[in-house]
Amino acid sequence: MSTTLRRYLSLHSAMIAALPVVIIAFLVWLFLVPQLRTHSGVQQAGMARAIAGQISAHLSGGERQLNALANLVEMNETYSAAQLTSLLDAECGNGEFFETIYIVEEKNELIASIGLALHRRSKRDELLGIDLSGRSFLNRTRRAGKLLWSETFLSTVSSRLAVALTVPRSGRIIVGEITLAKLSEYISHLPVEADLHTIVLDRQGRIVADSQQLRWGQQLNLATLPASPPEGNAGFSSSNFELDGKSFMGSVLDVPQLGWKVLVAQPMQSAFSSLRTVYLMIAVGLGIALILAFAAAWQQAGRLSGFFQFYTRQAKSLAQGSYEPQPPPSRITEFMHLGESLHQTSRIIVQREKALVESETYMRITLDSIGDAVIATDANGGITQMNPAAEKLTGWSSLEAVGRPLTEVFRIVNARTRRPAFNPVEKILLTGETIGLANHTMLIARDGHEYQIADSGAPIRHTDGHTVGVVLVFRDVTESYAQEQKLRENEKQLKEITANVPGVVYRWKSTREHVYTTTYVSRKAFELFGLDADPQTFFAAFCERIPNDEKNGYLASIREAVDRVSPWRYEGRFIKPGGEVIWFSGNAIPHKEDDAILFYGVLLDTTWRRKLEESLRITQFSFDKAAIGIYRVGSDARILDVNDQAARSLGYSKQELCTKSIYDIDPGINSENWVVVWQQLLEQGVDVLERIHRRKDGSEFPVEIYANLLEYDGQYFSIAFVQDITERKEAMETLRHLRNYLSNIINSMPSTIVGVDTDGRVTQWNRTAEQTTGVVAPAARGERLSKLLPWMASEMEKITQSIQTHQVIQEQKRPRTKNEGICYEDVTIFPLITNGSEGAVVRIDDVTEKVRLEEMMVQSEKMLSVGGLAAGMAHEINNPLAGMMQTAEVLANRLGVRNLHMLPNRKAAEAAGTTMEAIQRFMEARGVPRMLAAISESGRRVAAIVDNMLSFSRKSDATASSHAVDQLIEKALALAATDYDLKKNYDFKLIEIRKEYADILPSVPCEGAKIQQVLLNILRNGAQAMQGAGMKNPTLTLRTSYERDSGMVCIEIEDNGPGMDEATRKRVFEPFFTTKPVGVGTGLGMSVSYFIITENHGGELRVDSAPGLGARFTIKLPLADKDRRL
Repeated sequence: MSTTLRRYLSLHSAMIAALPVVIIAFLVWLFLVPQLRTHSGVQQAGMARAIAGQISAHLSGGERQLNALANLVEMNETYSAAQLTSLLDAECGNGEFFETIYIVEEKNELIASIGLALHRRSKRDELLGIDLSGRSFLNRTRRAGKLLWSETFLSTVSSRLAVALTVPRSGRIIVGEITLAKLSEYISHLPVEADLHTIVLDRQGRIVADSQQLRWGQQLNLATLPASPPEGNAGFSSSNFELDGKSFMGSVLDVPQLGWKVLVAQPMQSAFSSLRTVYLMIAVGLGIALILAFAAAWQQAGRLSGFFQFYTRQAKSLAQGSYEPQPPPSRITEFMHLGESLHQTSRIIVQREKALVESETYMRITLDSIGDAVIATDANGGITQMNPAAEKLTGWSSLEAVGRPLTEVFRIVNARTRRPAFNPVEKILLTGETIGLANHTMLIARDGHEYQIADSGAPIRHTDGHTVGVVLVFRDVTESYAQEQKLRENEKQLKEITANVPGVVYRWKSTREHVYTTTYVSRKAFELFGLDADPQTFFAAFCERIPNDEKNGYLASIREAVDRVSPWRYEGRFIKPGGEVIWFSGNAIPHKEDDAILFYGVLLDTTWRRKLEESLRITQFSFDKAAIGIYRVGSDARILDVNDQAARSLGYSKQELCTKSIYDIDPGINSENWVVVWQQLLEQGVDVLERIHRRKDGSEFPVEIYANLLEYDGQYFSIAFVQDITERKEAMETLRHLRNYLSNIINSMPSTIVGVDTDGRVTQWNRTAEQTTGVVAPAARGERLSKLLPWMASEMEKITQSIQTHQVIQEQKRPRTKNEGICYEDVTIFPLITNGSEGAVVRIDDVTEKVRLEEMMVQSEKMLSVGGLAAGMAHEINNPLAGMMQTAEVLANRLGVRNLHMLPNRKAAEAAGTTMEAIQRFMEARGVPRMLAAISESGRRVAAIVDNMLSFSRKSDATASSHAVDQLIEKALALAATDYDLKKNYDFKLIEIRKEYADILPSVPCEGAKIQQVLLNILRNGAQAMQGAGMKNPTLTLRTSYERDSGMVCIEIEDNGPGMDEATRKRVFEPFFTTKPVGVGTGLGMSVSYFIITENHGGELRVDSAPGLGARFTIKLPLADKDRRL
C-alpha cells in the first residue's frame, strides 16, 4: 500500500525520536531486572541462612545436652527411680528446650522413667508405662544404633506438634521431645517489611512455622518449591514458584540435622513494584517525545515533497522525448546537483540512441556473415530474424519467415522413428536454460530436402534478466553423421563378438616400468567374475580378489610376460564378491606399441573343467577304494576289471583276478547256466541275487550281488557290486532277537505307545494301548488312529506336520474328559523315517496327578502371599489402634472422678468459665465415660483379633515348635468367628460349639499357623454345609485325645450337617474337587489341609460320614518327628 512522502518522513522521524526512549527501557529491563532479582535473592537467601543457622545451632546444643545426659545415665546405672526422675526433670527445667525427656526400654517399648518441664510434672503418673510401640522413630533408632532426629508428630505430653531426639544406650533409648511452639513464635516475630514470608517445613512438606501465621500445619508439595543449594555452595539464588495461586520469588535452605527446609519468599508483585514505576515514567516520556517529533517532521517533510513533485514532472517529460529540462532554483546543494544531473541525462540519452542504431546495423552484418544457420524468435515462438545460412537450409527467405511460427519453418523429426521432434523454443522458454537437440535430429526443408543437423538453443534475456526470445544455431552434419553411424555399427559388431566369447575379452597396456593400464573389458566381466566392466577399476579390483597366498605368483607371471614380451598364461583361483571361490585361466598375446606393450587376451572360468577333472580322479579313487567289491564282467563271463576290495575279499591280487572268470569264484556258475544268467541280465538290465563265492584258499562265504548292464561302444558289460554279507546274516539273527527285546520294552512302558504311517494308520500298538482301549495289537494294526482313539482325531494334523517337518511336537497337560472326570495327558509326536518309509510314534502319558499337584503348589503359594498381606495389614492396623486406645485412656484419666481436683484441670475449667464438677455431670449425662470405656474395650477386642491374625499368618521358619492343641483350637475358633466370608454368608455365632478336651494332653511339635489353617478349613466347610442344608440347630463338636499306642494326639471335629455319600467322601481330599456352586470354592482347601497333615507333619487326616448323619474329621499328629518337611 503506497503513502505520501510527507507522511512517510513524518512517521519515520517520530520513530527515530522514540528509539532512544525504547533503548533506555530495554537497558532497564536488561540490567535493572537482574539486579533487582539478585538483590532480592541475596536478601531472601541471607534471611533463610540466618534462620537455618539459628535452628541448627539450637538443635546442636540439644544434641550435646542429651548425649551428655545419656552418658551420665549409662555410667550411673545404680540410680534409683526417684534419682533418675529428678535428673530428667532438672534437664527439662522450665521447658525452654526439652518439653519432656523419657527413657524407653527396648524390650517392651514402655516408658520406664520420665522427666517433664515444670508446668507439666503433674502428668507424670499418667505418662509412666505408656506403650510407645507405635512410634516409628524408636524402631529406626534401634536399627541405626546412633543418635537420630524423628519426624514431626503429635506429642502425647503436650498434644502439640513436636520432634524427638533419640539416643540408644545399653538396651534403653533416651528420648527428648521438643515442641515446635517456640519455633513458630520466633518465626512470627521476624520482619515482614516488603511483604516478606518466612516458612519452615519438615521432611514431608508440612509447615511447622509461618511468619504470617496463615498456613501453619498445611502440607506443601516439595517438588514445586525452589531447590536447595548443593551442600558446600555458599552462593545466593532465588527461584519463582506458585503458592496458594500466587507467584512468589524465594530461596530455600536445608536444616541438616532434621532434614527440614527454611523458605523465605516474597510475592512477585511486591518484589518488582519499583520496576513498574520506572516503566510508567518511561512510557509518559515516550508519548511526549513522539508527539513533538511528529509535528516537527510533518512541517519539514512538506517542503521536501514540493521539490520531488517538480522533478517527477521533469522525468515524465524526458520519457516522452523532451530532452530540455528546466530545473527550479534551489539553495539546497543536493537539489542543485539533481537539476544538473537531469540536464546531463538528457544529453546522454541522445548519444545512446545514435549508438544503438549503429550497433544494430553492425549486428545485422555480423549475423549474416556467420557460417552456421541462426534463427531468432520472440517469446511466443514467432521468427524475428534469420541469417542466409538458415534461409538455405530451411528453404525459406527471411522476409517470408519473419512472423511465422518456428515449427512451420524449422521442421525437425527423429531420423530413426520419423516422429516430430520436440519444439526447442518451448523447452528453452520453460526452463530458461541452453539446450542441444538430441542425436538423430533431421531438418526437412521447404522443398522436401532432408538434412542431418546438430544444433543448440539459448534464451535471449533482457538486461533485467527477463527472457524476451530464443536464438537457435544449427549446421548441416549429414556427412559426419553417416561416418558416426558406420563407426557405431562396427563398434556394435565388435561388442557382440566379444559378448559371445565364453570369457572376458580384455586389453591392457604396460610400460617397461610395469605401470599397467586396462583399456578395454568386455561385459562378461560381471557375469563371470562379479566385477564391473570399467577399464579404470577392473585391474585393481581383479587383483584384489586373488587369494593372498597366490597373489604374488599372479603378479610375478604378469611381470615376467612384460619383461620377456612373451605370451602371458596363468591359472589360479579367484574369490568373487559374494565369497564364491572359482578357478580361472588367463591368456594374452603381446604387441609392441612405441614404448609400451599391449596385451590382447581372454579370461576364462575353468571351474567346471577343474571340477570335471577332479570328479574323474575322485571317481577312479572311489572305484579303487570302495568298501564293496566292484567287478566289470564281459558277456563271456571273463573278469575284465576289479577294485581293491574285490581282490582283497577273494585273496587275489588285481592282476591275478583279472585273468579269472566267474566260473573260478562262484562254484554255482558254469558255462551252461551262465547263458541263462546273462540273458536274464540283458532282459532286465539289473539283477539282485545272493550267491556263494570261493576264495583263493578254497574257503567260501555268502555275498549279495547288484548287477547292472552297461553298453559302451557297441559292447555289453556287467558292472557287479559284491558285498560280503556274512556279518549281515549274523546281524539279522541278532536283529530278530533285538526286535523281540524292544517289543517287550515297549509293551512294558506305562505310556501309551502308538506307531502310525503317513495315512494315520496304526503300525505299532503296545500293551498299555491295549489296556486303555481294550483293542489288541493285531486288531489295531492297519486301523486309523482316529477310530481307535477318538480323542486323538484333533491331533492328526500335528502328526502330519511332524512327519513332514521331521520335528518333534509336544503338547503338555492336554485335558480330556473320562468317565470319572477330567484327566490330563502329555502327547509327544516323534517323526520316524525307516528305510524310506515315513511315519510317526505317538506317546501318551497320563499326568493328571502331576497337574493336580502343581496346581496345589500354586494355590499354596497364593495362600502364603495372602498370609503375608494379612500380616502387613495387621501391623498397619496396630499403629492407629494404639494411638486410639492411648488417647481414649488419657481422656478417661484426665476426665475421671479421681482427677477432678487436679490443679491443671481446674485451671482449664475456670479459664473456660465452668467447673470440673459441671463438666463431670455433663459427661455423665451424655454417657461420655461409657463411650470411652466402649472405645477401650473395642480396641482391646480389635487388638486380640489382630494378634490372632498375626500368629496365624506369620511365616514359618520350617521348624516345629511345641504347641498346646486346645490353644490352637481356640485360636482357630476365634479366627472363624471373625472370618469375613463366614460373617458374610454364614453367621458363625448361631452355631453351637461343644468342646470335649482331654484333661491331660501333651504338647505337639508342629507348625501352629498351618494347623490353624487346617482347623479353619474344616470349620468353614462344616459351617457352609450346615447353612446350605438349612439345619435348625447347627452344632460343631471338638474333641481331643491321646493315643499312647501310636504316640499321637487326636483332634476330632464333628458336625450335624447333611453328611456326604461314599463317592464324595472318597474324593473329598482330591485337588479341585468341590460340591459348592461355581465361584464359591476352589476345591483346594481340603487337599491343602491333607498335604499339611500328612506330608508336612507326618500325621493322618480322614473323614467319616454318611448321608444325613453329619461328618467327622479326625486329625492325628505324632509327638515324635517322622521325617516331617515343615
